[in-house]
Amino acid sequence: MTDGDSDSGNVLLRKLRVDQVARWLEIHPFEVIRTLVRANALPDDLRLDAQDVERVRECGGLETWWDGAGAPGSDAELVAALIERLLERLPDAATSTRSDNIFRGLESHRQIFLRRVVNQLVRIGYLDIVMTAAGLSVTVRPLTRDALGAMTAGSAQVQGLVAQCTADGGQPG
Repeated sequence: MTDGDSDSGNVLLRKLRVDQVARWLEIHPFEVIRTLVRANALPDDLRLDAQDVERVRECGGLETWWDGAGAPGSDAELVAALIERLLERLPDAATSTRSDNIFRGLESHRQIFLRRVVNQLVRIGYLDIVMTAAGLSVTVRPLTRDALGAMTAGSAQVQGLVAQCTADGGQPG
């Protein structure tokens, strides 16, 4: 066996356990199983290859909205970036996204903060929560799109959201 044929080269070919895939996709292991069962694609040995992982991502409606290193620094900038992404990725009332997609890719303390922001946007009436086959999903209310779009990093509404969500226990950025 040469260096090119060593065990380290075979690591990429090994199948992954359900818990490994769940950690990688930032979902619960049960969600991996549920998605594969719904797609009638559950492997007998519960070991998943790259094709299975992609099937979970696609059938489960998983998206990564944030590149952890590229997330805005301040809370106000993060809220404004969230609003931009909501309006861009959810162009009409018929379009929704899994609620966890909104936070995927962020550090855990920033996910907690944005969860508070999303909850506040639901309470205010800008967003709706709907149940879909993929689970709890979020959509933008059509009549509030313009008002939501007017919110920017320096606006009073964004500053108010940051203050409210930080006071509720969110971590300041």
